[in-house]
Amino acid sequence: VDPDWNVWTAQKLPEISDPMQRDMMRKKKKKKDINYLRKLTIIRDIIYGCDIQSIAVETSKLRCFLTLIVDEKIDKNQENFGIEPLPNLEFKFVCANTLIPLDINMKSAINDDVGFWKWWKKRQMELFSNLTEQQDELDKLLAKRKEYFSSHHQRKQEIKKEIELIQSGILTLISRWWLTGDMTSEHIMEVNKIINWKMFEQKSADFFDLYWMYGIEDGFDIVIGNPPYVDIKQLDPILVAKFFKLYNTTENRINLYSIFIQKGFELLNEKWILSYINPNSMLLNSSYKKLRAYIIGYVIQLVKLPDNIFENATVETMLLFLNKWLNSNKVKTKFFKNTDKFTLPIKLDMIEKSDWNKDKDFRFNLF
Repeated sequence: VDPDWNVWTAQKLPEISDPMQRDMMRKKKKKKDINYLRKLTIIRDIIYGCDIQSIAVETSKLRCFLTLIVDEKIDKNQENFGIEPLPNLEFKFVCANTLIPLDINMKSAINDDVGFWKWWKKRQMELFSNLTEQQDELDKLLAKRKEYFSSHHQRKQEIKKEIELIQSGILTLISRWWLTGDMTSEHIMEVNKIINWKMFEQKSADFFDLYWMYGIEDGFDIVIGNPPYVDIKQLDPILVAKFFKLYNTTENRINLYSIFIQKGFELLNEKWILSYINPNSMLLNSSYKKLRAYIIGYVIQLVKLPDNIFENATVETMLLFLNKWLNSNKVKTKFFKNTDKFTLPIKLDMIEKSDWNKDKDFRFNLF
């Protein structure tokens, strides 16, 4: 389908606001560097990542750089041998605590809880009668971040300063609204987290916000992950208490990975898929009863893996697939014994969830 990217060029190239980026992509297409264009577009428009450890974030960036470099074609007659500057990925891979959302809710005129950024735009409309003639500050910020992706040399440094200036302006506006009584001091503390996020330094933020960090309002189409396997008894009790307050599937002595399952599911938009590899203790263990009840209708596939999947790892693992729009009473499954050899493709069995639903603990029995 569209092997030479003619359809893509006609439809998508005009949407790229940066003229230098458009010119580069036209040149690449003319040189038939289709793989490079395909990878760059996927990185720019589709892939996002988050980890609390900066080394994981930097490794992800490096992997993207390498996948682009291998498709560059050296031309000694061109400037820089025809090799394009690497993209800036600070707003594609962020270092943050994914499990801690911003604790900001505003009351709308009809007394419904609304997200902070929706409230922000509503207040912009109320306060600025000429808003149709001037671009919303948040939209300006997102536009600058997109331009930053392909900027380099002096322009890159200029955009950095412009982004920081816009963020400072947003804080000033919000501070004024606080004086009008729209916001509490607690709200301001959370807003300070947003404004003071040092996105160019790759220090771990103590919050995660989909819109502020990525410019995404409605969630992801696909969430993929290998969440950390950590007993909550090893964590700070204050942090554990916060998790138990934030996530309604927490109980007893759970493992951190189960909270990531709920978080990942919440990050999906209305009709798409989560895919995790995680410990299989969630299948039967009583501590995960609430989690199983929460996801049982959306489980589309479970694969209990053999022991040799990870070298030097003793935890028994499984593949979990959830589909947010398909509430089904059937599920595809595969049970590998601990000593089995893992092979592809996997031959799956279709089973009914009726016994799981009847069980008082909603156990996912594959055994």
